[in-house]
Amino acid sequence: MRKKIQVLVMALCLCVSMASCSSNISEPVSSTSSSEITSVTADPSDSPSSRVDFSELFEVVQKELIPSGDKLMFIAELKNISKEQISFRKTRLDVLDMDSNYIGTISDIYFRPQIIDPGESTYIYEDVLSGIRVAKDDETIDAYSIGNITIRPEYFISSGILPVDSDVSGLSLSIGSSGGVVATGSVTNNETEDIPDTWVIIPIRDEEKRIRVVLLEEIGVLRGGDVVNFTAHDYNNVTIDIKNVDLSDVVVVGPQKMWGANVRIGDIYTFSDETSTHLNPQEECTPTPEPTPDPTPEPEKNTTTAGQRNALKKANSYLKYSNFSYQGLVEQLEYEKFSHEDAVYAVDHCGADWNEQALGKAKSYLDYSAFSYTGLISQLEYEGFTAEQAAYGADNCNADWNEQAAKSAKSYLDYSSFSRDSLIDQLVYEGFTYEQAVYGVDAVGL
Repeated sequence: MRKKIQVLVMALCLCVSMASCSSNISEPVSSTSSSEITSVTADPSDSPSSRVDFSELFEVVQKELIPSGDKLMFIAELKNISKEQISFRKTRLDVLDMDSNYIGTISDIYFRPQIIDPGESTYIYEDVLSGIRVAKDDETIDAYSIGNITIRPEYFISSGILPVDSDVSGLSLSIGSSGGVVATGSVTNNETEDIPDTWVIIPIRDEEKRIRVVLLEEIGVLRGGDVVNFTAHDYNNVTIDIKNVDLSDVVVVGPQKMWGANVRIGDIYTFSDETSTHLNPQEECTPTPEPTPDPTPEPEKNTTTAGQRNALKKANSYLKYSNFSYQGLVEQLEYEKFSHEDAVYAVDHCGADWNEQALGKAKSYLDYSAFSYTGLISQLEYEGFTAEQAAYGADNCNADWNEQAAKSAKSYLDYSSFSRDSLIDQLVYEGFTYEQAVYGVDAVGL
């Protein structure tokens, strides 16, 4: 059941200017202000007939830099105002200082969703400072050092990727233990067919309709007609006031629209938006506090290598969207061609709670398959979790083992024939207790 993960990255090019954090910071330029926006095909000949006007395809609804404690969140919303389905491809973000000198490049900047139909929006929600710490080889950069940000995009016209027919209900917000916003609710699949990899995207807006945070959660398999409860998190843990917020723009997407699909028509385009977006003056700019000076002669220099920093960034990226054991994350990074030493460094410093990772993995298994208590522990151990971590996941996943036995019994009968006694024996062999096995067989009417 183990598989390697391929993350598809997308692309956009928004040029962002940020003034210093002072009381005279000028107001943000309106997202609807005019600018010289041109889009060209990837064809080097760049013939006039191949030019596409970006402003006829997208509306820049919002683009801001919003400081939050020691984070500097870049938030962008693009709305598809064309009559075509549009797909984004790979993205990179270039960071310049106040004198337009290059600081570094941040990879893996995601638009979510990656494919948008006419009238739909896509979002970027990234901690810029965290990315720069990974991209730059010397000292940590704070908000005062950043001048311009350029996100370099590619997009193309796609076709045939259908939206998910679903409803979201019972949505409520709370503040999680890490300080970030948490949303709970349920999603209903109104279709008869299963959706293999369902995601919920929740942009949370303030009273002025500005996006403040974007929540993201993988639901897993959403079977036809089913109602599934979910809990969506802000993985950047930005603290906001959740009173009087707008939750009207919840998006439910399948894997094609979330990660993109290679179904395209015509050329690949790029664009450059030259409008400036300043640091939002309504927010408090609180740079990372300087440590108390140490009387020692010289502070220690950062001795981490570029390979270690890049591996750490990749590890954190994986942990935003999936659950891993310590061993599994090391192996995944090695699969991505990081050295064993860099992979171990990244996993040692990623701050993951391996018990919670085991719990998350256990819940994801139960979303699409039935397990006994011992069977689930064995599967988690196969994924590289320790016996203690696997037991924690199985103990805290809130599974009803009788119902798991019933689901397993039904799945066996879907593809084979069993007598009552032989099906009970099979369930016991799968790790269910005799009582659970009898309950399961009774539930399917055998």
